[in-house]
Amino acid sequence: MGLTHESSIKDYWGSLDTTGSEYIVKKYISRTQFEQLDRYFWCTEPWPDHNPTPQSTFDRIDKFAKYIRLTYRKLYRPGAHLTVDKTIERFMGRAPEIVTIPTKPTPKGFKIWVLANEGYILDWLWHARGDKAGLVDLDETFTEEGFSKTQAVVLDLLTQRDAELNEPLYPLGKHVVWLDNLFTSVKLLTRLRELGIEAAGTVRTTGAGREKKGRGVERTIKDENSVY
Repeated sequence: MGLTHESSIKDYWGSLDTTGSEYIVKKYISRTQFEQLDRYFWCTEPWPDHNPTPQSTFDRIDKFAKYIRLTYRKLYRPGAHLTVDKTIERFMGRAPEIVTIPTKPTPKGFKIWVLANEGYILDWLWHARGDKAGLVDLDETFTEEGFSKTQAVVLDLLTQRDAELNEPLYPLGKHVVWLDNLFTSVKLLTRLRELGIEAAGTVRTTGAGREKKGRGVERTIKDENSVY
């Protein structure tokens, strides 16, 4: 299902005559069984009755998310080129953390800031809706240094350490991170260079005729000797 997208779940259990394709999954599990698992699958422990603290959607999946994150790191060794960007994971149900951005390909769901390599997610930060909520578990050290929260996302994700070896997950001099204009600033790129991580980003020019027409202009920032 992750590789081949059909218009509805029932199509994966359809016949070759009616759908034009036939999937092996129906030999191992019925559609009803799959739908029941999909509906009732639960990945969190019950919240203690004696704990009055409200539990957010992200709190409910925190342990499961940590397990997945550690598993990702064990199964995949990232290449040189990394990227940090935001994404929206589609969700049409009810949850206070849901955001709606009509201009995005996936306009409604959970907003997540991700670190990735070649389409493989290495790490992420949740984002809760609202001015007083925002990024969940963001390292405030970087914002105290004067970085914006979006710039702090990049630094937070790239400075994570291996808990067992106590070593940087992304060693000095081995990676280049690619960013869009939401993150790019001279201050951020300078700090990344100090950390031994090269970077390249796009910037949006202002005041130009093309910009005023809404088309924008993007340029890659480089210095004379290396990607900055």
